[in-house]
Amino acid sequence: MGDFLKGLDELRKQAQQSAQEFVKSDAVQNMTAQAKESASHLAHQATDTSRKAMGIAASTMQQAVDSAREKTEQKNAAPIPLKQPQKAMSRTERKGDRRNAIIAVAVSFGALVAIIVFCLIMSMVSGEDESVSNDARQTTQSQTDVNHREDNDKSSDMGDAKNDGSKTGKQPAENNEQQSKTAEVDVNALTGRDAKQVVAELEGSGIKTIVHISGGTDDQTSTVSGAAPGSYTVESATKQDDMVELTVKLNVINAQNNPEFAALLSGPETGDAVASFASAYSGRTIEFDGYTAAVQRHENYKTRFDYLILSGDAGSVSGGPNFHFSDVNYYDLHLSANAPETFGTGLNIHVIATVEGYSSATGLFELKPVTISMR
Repeated sequence: MGDFLKGLDELRKQAQQSAQEFVKSDAVQNMTAQAKESASHLAHQATDTSRKAMGIAASTMQQAVDSAREKTEQKNAAPIPLKQPQKAMSRTERKGDRRNAIIAVAVSFGALVAIIVFCLIMSMVSGEDESVSNDARQTTQSQTDVNHREDNDKSSDMGDAKNDGSKTGKQPAENNEQQSKTAEVDVNALTGRDAKQVVAELEGSGIKTIVHISGGTDDQTSTVSGAAPGSYTVESATKQDDMVELTVKLNVINAQNNPEFAALLSGPETGDAVASFASAYSGRTIEFDGYTAAVQRHENYKTRFDYLILSGDAGSVSGGPNFHFSDVNYYDLHLSANAPETFGTGLNIHVIATVEGYSSATGLFELKPVTISMR
């Protein structure tokens, strides 16, 4: 990134240098000099024209005043002439005075136009000079910014180097300590143990642990740590540098591996035995064959339901608790691919679910569906 910025700054410097050379070139200087010379020449012409116009206007006005004064004196000295010649002489004189006034106004207007043209030319020349000056200032400012940025980059690089050095000094020591602790772990002794307990012991000793559930590749350390005791068993364990990697399997309770659950499925639907089992195995996963005995909407919802699940087959008489799925929708059931579009009553299913608890008030054994498959 630093090389890219330096290259970009170098291109900018070259462009600015080319602009300065263009501004200082003979062609631009000659154009500027010619513009200034033309402006000066026009200014002199405008000044001369203005002076002549003002002189003509002053002379014309003086002639008009003298003529009026002479007429007044003649009027006072001479006898009153006949009316008809007097009227003719007055009309002629008025025409001459009007013509002189028009000439004076025209000359004044021409002088004003010349002055305006002169001001515009001088403004253009001044603007060109100011533009050249601004370009020079911008070039200087850009060069200053580039220098500041290069200094900051150097300071940042030095700071990063110091930080990397300090981290490099600490990290090997930490890694060595981790590897030393990991080397002391007997991975063979971890196999077959409760995964939740193993993870707690390793993390308590400062050893990093990665947990994979059998058949998966994602890190499930948090899942195993939050599960009920006995939910997962360590299948295998390996050491890799500064960590221990565990592969665990989910322990599912069924009638074949748990006598208590086998007795529960054939026993009464309510009572102390049901409450005791639900309390002892809360959070554990169970599986059994059952069927959907009843379905109803959960409160006033149209897409959420409550299911009553009994053990055995639909249409047969069997014992066991009133298993219950509460406030679930179609996707919460985690149905297998061969499930019908409408999951209603009278369906024979295989249930894998998590124990949530038992309510003596309702007589319902609450479960959370994990997988529901048709059978």
